[in-house]
Amino acid sequence: MIARVQLRGARLIVKVPSLLLQKFIEIVTGISIPAQCNIGPGLYVGHFGGIFVDSRSFIGENCNLAQGVTIGEGGRGELHGVPVIGDRVHFGANAVILGKITIGDDAVIGPGAVVMSSVPARGVAMGNPARVIGNGGSFEFVNYDNKETDPARMLSLQQLSEASSGGG
Repeated sequence: MIARVQLRGARLIVKVPSLLLQKFIEIVTGISIPAQCNIGPGLYVGHFGGIFVDSRSFIGENCNLAQGVTIGEGGRGELHGVPVIGDRVHFGANAVILGKITIGDDAVIGPGAVVMSSVPARGVAMGNPARVIGNGGSFEFVNYDNKETDPARMLSLQQLSEASSGGG
């Protein structure tokens, strides 16, 4: 039988220095991405400084964040909440994404865009307030290992091609 020893206060001893270290890193880098965030593998932060992600946000795989990006809580009533971000999404510098919205896979959020409504898969959103101005996707912006053989990316490219040719 294994004896289990519980050290009262051990959690506090670990938690306090961890929180202090997190705050130090936020101050030095200007990046606030809390440990509670649900982030898929492959997040790329291209430039440091001014990045804020709400602790309840969800960010998919292989997404890119430029400097000044805010992904946070917003909206009123039933629209109040935090964004859900799909896979392979590119966020330009100083983009702001707020509220209970969805950003689809392979979308592009342009520099300085203020997004408060959902963006479809492969959508390109720009402006303030942001509007979807195209459907070319983030294929030229997001780079990651094995992207040329990623089945989800290949399917999305195929869907884009079919939509462009009018077949599908």
